[in-house]
Amino acid sequence: MTTFSKYAVTGIIFSLASFPACSWATGDAKASLRENSSHDSLLALMDAALYAVDHTGPVARAGNPANRFRMDFSDTGLRLESTDAQQAWYSSWSLQSHGYGDEQTRVQNGKLFVSGTRVEVSRKEPGIVEWFENRPSGMEHGFTLKSPPNGRGNGAPLRLVIGISGDLKPRTEGELGLVLRDNQEKDVLRYEKLLVWDATGKILDAAMKVEKEGELWIEVDDDQASYPVTIDPTFVSEAKLLAPDGAAEDEFGIDVAIDGFTAVIGAHRANVGPNADQGAVYVFTGSGTNWSLQQKLTASDGTAQNDFGSSVSIQGDTILVGAPAKTIGSNIQQGKVYVFTRSGKVWTERQGLLAGDGGSQDHFGNSVSLDGDRAIIGASEDTIGSNTFQGSAYIFVKSGDNWTQEQKIVAADSGDSDDFGNSVSISGSTVVIGARNNNGTGGVNQGAAYVYTRSGSNWSLQQKLTASNAGGFEQFGYDVAISEETVIVGTRSNSSAYVFVRSGTTWTEQQKLNPSDQLGYEAFGFSVALKGDTAAIGSVSKVGNNNKQGAVYIFERSGTTWTQSQKLIATDGLANDYLGHSVAISSRAVISGAILDDENSQSSQGSAYIFHQALPDIDLTISRNPITDQLTLDWNTQPGKFYSVEGSTNLNGFPVEVLLPFEASDETASHSFPLPGEQKMFYRVRESDAVQ
Repeated sequence: MTTFSKYAVTGIIFSLASFPACSWATGDAKASLRENSSHDSLLALMDAALYAVDHTGPVARAGNPANRFRMDFSDTGLRLESTDAQQAWYSSWSLQSHGYGDEQTRVQNGKLFVSGTRVEVSRKEPGIVEWFENRPSGMEHGFTLKSPPNGRGNGAPLRLVIGISGDLKPRTEGELGLVLRDNQEKDVLRYEKLLVWDATGKILDAAMKVEKEGELWIEVDDDQASYPVTIDPTFVSEAKLLAPDGAAEDEFGIDVAIDGFTAVIGAHRANVGPNADQGAVYVFTGSGTNWSLQQKLTASDGTAQNDFGSSVSIQGDTILVGAPAKTIGSNIQQGKVYVFTRSGKVWTERQGLLAGDGGSQDHFGNSVSLDGDRAIIGASEDTIGSNTFQGSAYIFVKSGDNWTQEQKIVAADSGDSDDFGNSVSISGSTVVIGARNNNGTGGVNQGAAYVYTRSGSNWSLQQKLTASNAGGFEQFGYDVAISEETVIVGTRSNSSAYVFVRSGTTWTEQQKLNPSDQLGYEAFGFSVALKGDTAAIGSVSKVGNNNKQGAVYIFERSGTTWTQSQKLIATDGLANDYLGHSVAISSRAVISGAILDDENSQSSQGSAYIFHQALPDIDLTISRNPITDQLTLDWNTQPGKFYSVEGSTNLNGFPVEVLLPFEASDETASHSFPLPGEQKMFYRVRESDAVQ
């Protein structure tokens, strides 16, 4: 299962107090990692011996040098103690009881099992397995409930009571997180990111509470749950990105894009010098929780009210930025799209793209999408004949370093105010274009999406897509995304997203997607993103008691069936943040904009969150052929993923030599090479940013 976040019943994690993460970590760990910002400098921490649990004595013990604490595990729970002489503390945790509401049953001591970096405390009677996983990223902690306790169905929530003692005092942050502070009121640890699901994958409502001193309550609504309630123990990190020079009303996160280790975030209302609402784009690079600003982009000819950054797209070292309110000559809000390219770590504006027949209020650049040497650009307010705001889309093609217009696309059956081009997406020789206000048999503003394909340099309509249960004012096509033979279409007003698949030249609706916790109008489908068999869908929805806090839902396809696997929310989210307003997905991460997030008393400054997928373990073995003096590396792979074998004479000096970059076609791979001679050599296998 693709896991973009770090939750479960109770799959909670202790994390770094000073920034969101998914494990036990100390505040100083962040500074330590930044001081050694090279990803390769972390390789020494990946030696399993540093994090292995020792069970030779009466208790099991382990250290976590990356986060400056040590742990003692017993049949009752966990004790954490700081190894930082400048910040001494300890904190003990023990599961006390479980039941429904106040009808609690004491939990007996369990049996301790240790394997490598993992510890389990198995309690036979309650059917609870408590587990701990020691990693460089921190100490992960969770529970598996094999069956419900007695008393189910009495109307009270399932409750686990955890006893907490020591130097740190707990305080809840919202319903899904806990912060632990020392006697100086300094945040030291976080216990956070609670997500609960049952055996069918259904996400269950859950909350943390501190109702009594020394007790943490974890409460779960398991009324309709199928046991066992399970946890995926591979939790990952969440990073929150902010513009370092952000100001009120910037709406940072209005659109987002991500490719590999580069994220692009638009702030279309940002002031640039004296120019109000000129707009800016921020490029971040990194992985996991460690992201830093690479460059702020602005238009060389920018002026006030351009809305630069309203739309963004990235592929490799090329970024497209839309400025749909840009005035061209005497044409107010005609719109313009800017092309930026990267050389090394520097982004440079290379070209400005204009519609060949651009006119006033076309809003050219209100949507953009890039794939290879072609791009599609929406102009949703373009007047076609006598139809105002009918909308259009433009295909541009790159030859060398120059982009030129290849074709203008107009829907033959489109009409007045259809907003054709309000959303666009391209994959290879196929584009999909949203027309959110298109009228249909379902009613006014039903919405539609149009699929066009290319033959040579000519684009023609393949099929018009509508929802099987189309209704008026649903705005089907509010957002669209395509990945090879699959299209996903979002709606604004009926809280659904629709998946279509192509067979030959025919598209059929595969499934209508809805969130498992849908209560009514949740704006589910406000934004959509698609990568292979994984979809991310934004919902500017209520979270707990926070109206319009927003969330992102992850759906995964197995065969022909899509199933919700996760709900991603901001751990510091508040009402009216609008997380889910924009969403993008890469092979290892989901990014989403929260455009109305208030930061440092700056109203609607905006933010973006990156939810990073857990990287699969790479089991690497090395063997020597005594006859040929050849070394052979063998490891497990995922077909379609990219791997490389790298060698270095220094553990912290990778990569000195790239021995083999390739795309996996099977579930295992191997590589043989000569012995390195007298010098000591280190070898590693990389997949994306996975290292073993």
